[in-house]
Amino acid sequence: MRKTLRLLSHLALTILIASPALAITPFVNLKRCASIPGDIDRLECYDNYVRHMGIPTAANDGTLGTTQARYGKWTTRTELDNDGGSSVYVYAYSNNLLSGRSGMPVAPLLVARCKELVTEFFLAYPLTMHLQPVNVEQQALYSVMAGQKTETSERKTIFIGEDRKDEVVAEPRRVRIAFGDGTRFDETLKSSTDGRAWFFTNPVSAIRRIARHDEVRLSPPDGGGIEMGISFDLEGFEEALLPLRNSCTW
Repeated sequence: MRKTLRLLSHLALTILIASPALAITPFVNLKRCASIPGDIDRLECYDNYVRHMGIPTAANDGTLGTTQARYGKWTTRTELDNDGGSSVYVYAYSNNLLSGRSGMPVAPLLVARCKELVTEFFLAYPLTMHLQPVNVEQQALYSVMAGQKTETSERKTIFIGEDRKDEVVAEPRRVRIAFGDGTRFDETLKSSTDGRAWFFTNPVSAIRRIARHDEVRLSPPDGGGIEMGISFDLEGFEEALLPLRNSCTW
């Protein structure tokens, strides 16, 4: 048995020496994720890497001290920077997929963020679903995918932004928040310039109302403005919010 273990250890060491890239790839990949400036893309990079490597909780990329944990369908990620500041993200992918012009299916994210003691709540889209320049009139770029059936509608292209400090260029939109028990409420969302997300104007109130339920569905009450019927499973959402609530003290 000991001889076998020694042989396996020797073989593993030989492989690492012969292929040093195998030993450093995890750290290179983590640093690559850390170098991405946009919150949405950085979170997606880490999430994809964690899924690929099977790492369930913590990682340290040398630039950001990070911890990540799953609560049901939701992921909580805490980033500690070198200055002692922290940001907490709670996010989940939608149940249904959207299709861009390339035909590649992509799932939007619902994200709660505590950054610089400010709570934000927004519907976010991966970079592959980035929209066209502002004020372009054309067919909707996205369609909800339901089996083989897709639907599109003629409307103004929508622009969504991830950075709250960006200048807001699109008009606020109303979205209907509906739950499985039949209750619903309407909320105003605001966009910004980088084409990435719609922000809830009353984030803490919206989070509290949504967290009481098992599933939430977002759709425009007037049939325009935001893709139809994006739904999110809320399993684990309340538990995932605890680090964010502690960080933003509410």
